[in-house]
Amino acid sequence: MRRTGILALVGMLLLMGAIIWSSFNTPRVECEACITYDGRTNCASAAGPTRDEAILAATDVACAALASGRAGSLACGRSIPTRVTCPE
Repeated sequence: MRRTGILALVGMLLLMGAIIWSSFNTPRVECEACITYDGRTNCASAAGPTRDEAILAATDVACAALASGRAGSLACGRSIPTRVTCPE
């Protein structure tokens, strides 16, 4: 029983360490992308580890408010952003 308790404690400490480490490993780039789809425009911000990934995430967020349904979401996601702003 004592060995099981020690293993459980070690497992909990490892889990806590992983959670703390991942919270400090935050995305480095934040971008804003504006999308015009079906006659409407929406801008959204998102963060990611690279500029391209941040732009892609911002585009997805902006399209979520503009498009409805799977086909609309896919078509909007393929649209080229009308404006992209990423601080250097």
